[in-house]
Amino acid sequence: MASYAEAEKWVADTAKEWCALCREIVLAAERLAALEEGARRFLEPIEGSSSIWRWASTIASGMSLLARRSIEGNARGCAQDSIVTEAEIRKAQKSNG
Repeated sequence: MASYAEAEKWVADTAKEWCALCREIVLAAERLAALEEGARRFLEPIEGSSSIWRWASTIASGMSLLARRSIEGNARGCAQDSIVTEAEIRKAQKSNG
């Protein structure tokens, strides 16, 4: 376990990388929120209908995919339905800005 002084030094030494990582996470979350809102607006003309399109009740549910317990399950299901590719999922998982 690092001492308090070691931890302070590590934080100071890595602050730039930490801030960059946080920045990318926040911006990705904002992009996701905007995309999800766009999906909800896109489906407004058929609001209240039973789900016509696969994934409409998941993607445009009003609850962010990030709030769901099974992000991986959603991604894999979309891959099975040819909405995204496994390669795109792997690339997104490896991306850190």
